[in-house]
Amino acid sequence: MNHWTRIPDRQSACNKLTIAQKSYLAGLIDGDGSLKKYNKYWKLVIVQRDIRSLAFVKKWIGHGSLKPYTIKGRKEKYHYYGLYHGATLLDLLQQVSPYLIWKKNVAKKAIGDIKRNRKEKNW
Repeated sequence: MNHWTRIPDRQSACNKLTIAQKSYLAGLIDGDGSLKKYNKYWKLVIVQRDIRSLAFVKKWIGHGSLKPYTIKGRKEKYHYYGLYHGATLLDLLQQVSPYLIWKKNVAKKAIGDIKRNRKEKNW
């Protein structure tokens, strides 16, 4: 096992969110978010034009990356917030999943996969 596969699971849990924050994040994830599995790791990405809303997301959660993003053929500038497999993503999904509508089943699958992966590796 190489060093890089362990880094995501060293993250601490995300901050405790208020009901309003959980609801807002669930709306962002359902509307502008993508929760996908790459190989055996899960990744949450939210894309927006307004960087301020994503900056709030990063501040609320306490982890993740915020980067510029361009879509080929478009003049508008976008930004994305990314959070990868690990304790932070697991904690975030556990807090937000009751408020999700469209991506609730995907979130449940991700939660199960992350827990199973962590148990297998004894982390």
